[in-house]
Amino acid sequence: MIDTELARLLFEQQKVIVTIRKKIDLKVAGIDLSAYEKGSRVKVPLWLAKVLADKGVVEISDENLINADSLMKALWREEHSPMPAELPEDFFAKLALSLRLSKEEGLSRIREKKQMELMIDDLMSSRLQKMLSAIRMGADLTEYLGNLTIEERILHDRLNRVLSEWRKMIALLLEGVMSNEHA
Repeated sequence: MIDTELARLLFEQQKVIVTIRKKIDLKVAGIDLSAYEKGSRVKVPLWLAKVLADKGVVEISDENLINADSLMKALWREEHSPMPAELPEDFFAKLALSLRLSKEEGLSRIREKKQMELMIDDLMSSRLQKMLSAIRMGADLTEYLGNLTIEERILHDRLNRVLSEWRKMIALLLEGVMSNEHA
């Protein structure tokens, strides 16, 4: 599906902050890493950061990640807001990155990851319900579109199109029938 591929591409292209651990003479994707000294911090696409981190050249900064406390705060704001609460447009990408890059092992990390997965599900359900309600009621959506993540904007556009087409289909089916009954 095109949207799934787009989401994957957006995820891999997101910029992350890395710290240079080893000086490297590399120019790739318009980025000249040879210009940076050991200890320098630089933003690079995630796909490049992962390759370089695997080789020990860079370390991906924790400031790119969302921990359980940050997720809990986002969920609390969502539960106490009538519209989708504001989230950074790369929120879910950072969440995915956080879950994938976690270096911690052990039972406490397994529990934290499970807790985060439950909170993510609650957050997504709440935001989806708010989007569906707003679209269904034909509300002015411009005031909350800026609060949505990239993935949610894609979903919002698709839902809006599907519901609009469905309404038109029903209107065509009922055309003439409803007016004949009242005549």
